[in-house]
Amino acid sequence: MSMQRNKVALCLAVSLMLLPSTASSQQAPEAGVTLDLLLGEVRLLRRALERQVAFQARAQLLVGRLALQDQRVMRARSELTGADFML
Repeated sequence: MSMQRNKVALCLAVSLMLLPSTASSQQAPEAGVTLDLLLGEVRLLRRALERQVAFQARAQLLVGRLALQDQRVMRARSELTGADFML
């Protein structure tokens, strides 16, 4: 796997060396636009992650509340069964 990474890195380095310098100067405005697009995408991903974390916290609270409610129902059933037995 390490050898494969070395090959990929070598191919990338060679291809970057072979690119003419004029291509990089022509790509500068497009690179800025691309960078802005990537920055916007990162911001959207950050917002999505923040929403997911918030929803996860809410879900955990809901599960906790359901577990507590389940315990209360079980205790009430037990008390009801005990009361029915006494009658």
